[in-house]
Amino acid sequence: MATRETAFALLLDGLPDAQADAVHRCLAHRRLSPGQTLFRQAEPSPRFWVIRSGRMRTYHLSPGGEEFTTAVWSTGHTLGLLSALLDQPRAISCEALETVSLLSMERADLLALMETMPRFAINVAKVAASLAANSIARSGPRVLDSATAKLARILHDLALAVPGYDGGSVEIVGVTQTDLAKMAGISRTWVSLRLAEFERAGLVRRARGRLLIPEAARLVGLYTGAC
Repeated sequence: MATRETAFALLLDGLPDAQADAVHRCLAHRRLSPGQTLFRQAEPSPRFWVIRSGRMRTYHLSPGGEEFTTAVWSTGHTLGLLSALLDQPRAISCEALETVSLLSMERADLLALMETMPRFAINVAKVAASLAANSIARSGPRVLDSATAKLARILHDLALAVPGYDGGSVEIVGVTQTDLAKMAGISRTWVSLRLAEFERAGLVRRARGRLLIPEAARLVGLYTGAC
């Protein structure tokens, strides 16, 4: 999922240059390969991450082993901030959809910066509140979604996560039908059949190794009931 103003930009909002530099000095670099796990559900939360480039998928595993994708995240977004702040186990898992470059900050450094920089502490609180509200708004409906709605949500999230997306047509690359099936929690055969229906309706155009979505906003109606 992408927004015009990313979470990391909001964390630095209004900070003097010296304080912004202090934040950057606490960040470490990490790189992930496609399919590599960043963290797993129920693991400890000693740090949070910022995506520098690439796309990440967060997902939840039910007690019965059923997996469903909660969101797709791209450049500038934070991962694991709430769990790190609360020092609680991860509520979800996270993996790379492609090669991803990340920055990480240890919980101890985060708390120390918040104690010494009131504006930074306020920014962290705002981002955390926004993340919590977004999680509530997104996770509830997804549990009840039909399979069609789940696939439409995933395609819409992937479109929004493409760098530079401006609301027009967008091309999704590096995501296979097997990936879509895993992300939506449905079978690969069903994904193939439903994509064919989407294509006949003009919602997507398929080519080898990529999907073209002429107008991502049209997918919204498939999971909101507005179509």
